[in-house]
Amino acid sequence: MTHPLDLLGLREDMARDFLATIGLLRLIDLKWPSLQAKLSWEINQGFPRIHLNSQLPPDWCQQLVADIQSLEQHPESPLFHGEIIKTEYQIYRAAILKTLNFQSEVHPLASLPAFMFAAYAGQSADPKTGMIEPSMLSFANGQSGKSLLRDVRELIRIWDADALSAALNGTGVPLPGKSFRWSPREYRPAAHRAHDPGSKLKGDEPMDHPSFNLLAFFGVSCVPSLSNGEGCDTACFSRDESGWSFRWPVWSQPLSVSEVTALLTTPAHLIVTIPDITRVWKSRRLVAEKSVYFAPATLA
Repeated sequence: MTHPLDLLGLREDMARDFLATIGLLRLIDLKWPSLQAKLSWEINQGFPRIHLNSQLPPDWCQQLVADIQSLEQHPESPLFHGEIIKTEYQIYRAAILKTLNFQSEVHPLASLPAFMFAAYAGQSADPKTGMIEPSMLSFANGQSGKSLLRDVRELIRIWDADALSAALNGTGVPLPGKSFRWSPREYRPAAHRAHDPGSKLKGDEPMDHPSFNLLAFFGVSCVPSLSNGEGCDTACFSRDESGWSFRWPVWSQPLSVSEVTALLTTPAHLIVTIPDITRVWKSRRLVAEKSVYFAPATLA
């Protein structure tokens, strides 16, 4: 008998919500491996469902938030590194070794940094420059900086368990928070505003669910970069005449986090032939004012 956890606040047709869903699956799998968490989608209503072989603790949101915050505050700072986006190979290798060594720490999420660095920063050197190229999702992290997960620290430090629970249940209230540009509502060019977007007027902050932006960062750990012989291709991205798009499937049968990661590396032309795949969505990757955004999703 499985114990379902319905995530009513998350939608299948938004890139950020898909990443947040698989991010939560990753965290639950690391924190409570004995529960054998698996993910499926409620196909008629479009929300995700996590299946567990026994119930989560009543205070599971509080425990998860506390563990992430203690990881952020750890003196080794395993989640962060100064010059990791488009950096030299030796620097990137040292950062990876640091995260691998950290796995010996007695911490409920000790292996999380290794998953994040492996998928988030890219895995192959550009043959022309010798620099490590970032994944297609890395540029959603603080466009002007180079620090891996630099901006996410701001969310971790203010993360609230009650807000997380309400957002996942679909009862949360949108709040002002750090923009990570993964939600289509955050694409607001200057021409769409009545004032200078650089004036930082009070009340003009993007209103969203910061918990979902934070979970989406951890979801990137399930979207690896794969070598193509000349560099890296980020899983789930494809290009056509309109530019780059992020594509993701929804499925009806429960899959573990390792199965989800394997599924996301399946080529787009093959993924639609898998029996349990019910829909595939795509969201165009937009570049405006040197920042990356994602457009509203359409069926692929």
